[in-house]
Amino acid sequence: AVTSAQSTSGTPTVGSTPWYVLQAVKKRPGMTGSEVVSVVQEQGHKVSEGSIRTSLVRLKARKLIVSRHGKWFAP
Repeated sequence: AVTSAQSTSGTPTVGSTPWYVLQAVKKRPGMTGSEVVSVVQEQGHKVSEGSIRTSLVRLKARKLIVSRHGKWFAP
């Protein structure tokens, strides 16, 4: 069974790591992966760099963000 959190459409659950990553990319498009990691951690979301990078890739797979020339954008 697919829950709302696992669905390929819609937005991530508020307060989750993917949600923080998506907000960061929408607020400041064109950041590199390491910049996104810094911004999310500065927002007070205490997670590892790996979790943030995983969220970037999964959001990309869901087509909520895109990577162009090593920088992240919300389409």
